[in-house]
Amino acid sequence: MADDRLSRVFSALADPTRRDIVITREFDAPPERVFRAHTEPDLVVQWLGPRRLTLRVEVSLETAVFVHAWDLARASGQDEALDPGGCARLLDGMLPLDQVLRESGQYGPRVEVPGSAGAQTRLLAFIGRTP
Repeated sequence: MADDRLSRVFSALADPTRRDIVITREFDAPPERVFRAHTEPDLVVQWLGPRRLTLRVEVSLETAVFVHAWDLARASGQDEALDPGGCARLLDGMLPLDQVLRESGQYGPRVEVPGSAGAQTRLLAFIGRTP
């Protein structure tokens, strides 16, 4: 069961003219604990999704969990390094779906990076993050 004591403030904003929802949540916990809750599948299933459903973290959430680990690390001043093999594997799987992913509204426009950039930089740039 999720520990609701970790969260002090939660808000969700949905603009009917857009395809995204902005969710903000303030945690009363050390950054390391929040980071683990977003990056370890056994912990993610405890708080993500309705409690009446069983959630399995699979490939469909793998990209989100993987990339949000980078987001959280950057925001909290922790090590931002992601597994290079995981970055390369995810990017290889996403490249053929470029148009579908862009049309979904889940990813921003690509950020241009040198072709010699490492797998992490290429993955982050592909999904619209500025590495």
